Amino acid sequence: MANSGDTTVQQAVIGRVPEVLAADDRILAGWLVGSFATGRADAYSDIDLHCLITDESADWFRENWARIASDLVSPLVLAQAIPGIIGGYAITPDWLHLDLIVHLRGHLDPKTVAGLRPLYDRTGHLLPSETVPREVFGEPYFPDREISQFLYFVGNLPVLIGRDERVLSHGSVSGFRDILVSVVLAERGIRNRGGAKRLNPFLTAEQRETLESLPTASMDYAEVIEALRVVTRVVRQRSKQLAVRTGAVWPQELEDAALRSIHPESGPKLVLEIVRIERLQLVGPEPNRIVDVAEYVESIGPGDHPRYFRQVIAEHGVGRITRNQLERLGELVAVEQAGQ
Repeated sequence: MANSGDTTVQQAVIGRVPEVLAADDRILAGWLVGSFATGRADAYSDIDLHCLITDESADWFRENWARIASDLVSPLVLAQAIPGIIGGYAITPDWLHLDLIVHLRGHLDPKTVAGLRPLYDRTGHLLPSETVPREVFGEPYFPDREISQFLYFVGNLPVLIGRDERVLSHGSVSGFRDILVSVVLAERGIRNRGGAKRLNPFLTAEQRETLESLPTASMDYAEVIEALRVVTRVVRQRSKQLAVRTGAVWPQELEDAALRSIHPESGPKLVLEIVRIERLQLVGPEPNRIVDVAEYVESIGPGDHPRYFRQVIAEHGVGRITRNQLERLGELVAVEQAGQ
């Protein structure tokens, strides 16, 4: 395994930046951000290079930014523009990763950029003379957008399960975990950690233990449901505590609507919709064999699930559905419990 602290290759590229930028009169300045600016770089770190250019050269750089990247790191196996900005990311055969972002002189004053490490300044007055420290940790805040997105996804869980969208349901586990990452970062007041591939240094021991202890899941529905239940509970608990801590307004109406969509009171209607959607041409003796509901309920013995099945039978007169559909009722109960 390579020495994780060895940044010799990246430092060689960074050392060439002043010479390469000085060769193009339209480039006014260049600086680093990210781990090579903050001193946290390791052998796996990308190079995050930003350049300041003349306003009139914008069109050329929009089409040809990769030429500058190629002058610094070559050959390239990928040069991918990033939509909405000038620049993109470039990859070499050895997987050296360079992000090159270009700014117009009239749109940005580099002296206002926090966490900047100056590399090249054509006039000597565009950049600060030294690295500008960036405060990573701040006051805790409530991540409104992420929590609204979380509750929206919670409300849509019955849709995915009802349509037997196992891949999408499984993806919700990762999606909810990503939202929890946003919550724990907000607990520490971190709005920009400077890169998507570095998380551990910003977490407390308790936060890291919580995230790493969350269950994973195969495509087995029971595992997916259990993982969703656990992650949903943790996100709700921590985000509600954070709302109280920061004085934020919790989106109660949205949460109520999301939980009603998976609440037992609305469950039977949802189950009938699942059954209606799944009226397929049934083939094979098992698991799609049509079974008698009452017979199935008695076969699985006492407990909450049989009572729930009986409620469906009594209220909606469901008599004969498939074994898969009956088992889905039990899965639905597990999802409902995630909202309790």
